[in-house]
Amino acid sequence: MNYPIINLAQDSGHSLASGPFETQTQYTQIALAVRLPGMIADAVCPRVRAPYKFTYTKLMEQDQLTLPEDGGRASRAGRLREVEFGSEDENDIVQDYGLLTYVPDRDVREARSQGLPYDPIQNSTTSLRELQLLLREQRVAKLVFDESNYLAGYKKTLATSNQWSHANSSPIQAIIDAIEKPLVRPNTLVLGQQTWTKLRQHGDILNAVNKSGAGRDQESGLAGRRAVADLFELDDVLVGRVQTQTNNRGQTPSYDYLWGKHAALLAVNPNMLSMQTAMPTFCFTAEAMPVEMRSYMEGGRGVGAGSHVIKVSESCKEVVAWGAAGYFWKNAVA
Repeated sequence: MNYPIINLAQDSGHSLASGPFETQTQYTQIALAVRLPGMIADAVCPRVRAPYKFTYTKLMEQDQLTLPEDGGRASRAGRLREVEFGSEDENDIVQDYGLLTYVPDRDVREARSQGLPYDPIQNSTTSLRELQLLLREQRVAKLVFDESNYLAGYKKTLATSNQWSHANSSPIQAIIDAIEKPLVRPNTLVLGQQTWTKLRQHGDILNAVNKSGAGRDQESGLAGRRAVADLFELDDVLVGRVQTQTNNRGQTPSYDYLWGKHAALLAVNPNMLSMQTAMPTFCFTAEAMPVEMRSYMEGGRGVGAGSHVIKVSESCKEVVAWGAAGYFWKNAVA
């Protein structure tokens, strides 16, 4: 399968031309429907509706995990023991993201006159949204694989024989030990493609999934994601597969995996409905404005009637809510 490639080395900011933009419902629905293979940002960092300026709750783990004295026992007519849950409210603000392009009206008319099964405006809308999703994937990858977002003792840098690409390493023991450290048990293993490629063919992993009865992926003969998830009693194993072109335009192209050679165990709450939820999650995405497509005609650009100005935009912010809900391995493989 071929995965999308984008040059992210250049400035991702774009100046949106002024004009009477009108929301295009049909094309907005197309933008919303865009899904690219190998992208995991929405699964790792779930979206939650939010205002532009928002407040989210950071739990105080000592209150969540301290048991009341006397086991909460109550007498027939006595007062019940009172408990208090501490928390810290954090203020933040979403970021605006937008990309813009021009489609010559001549191209639109030509496609229609020839009855082609091709809509230049739809194609440009889809392409803009794909670029947006790749930029979001980049932001989430940097957030999740930033060791500064993890508490002391909840992260480790691997080297030489400890890396999971080494035959003498012990990835099973490393993952089992790490699962027990966070105050909230992680339910998701997040990996870059390079890390997953080495992990799924490690001898210890293959032997373990065969003994557990989960077996190997029938197509590849390697350990499958579901088998590895079941091995560690996780809900999911998420693998970031997107590649990016890392050099600037005019330079010799150079390609690399966006998620890198790292790994993380995270507590992910896919059903998070509120930023004040008491159910801990490592990170979430505050979304003030879902993606929308707007357009207008600019007569001064191009020949004839001019060009359709198309922009796809959204407003959101990725947030690490609870560093105690994750464990990180830097350089998990060589």
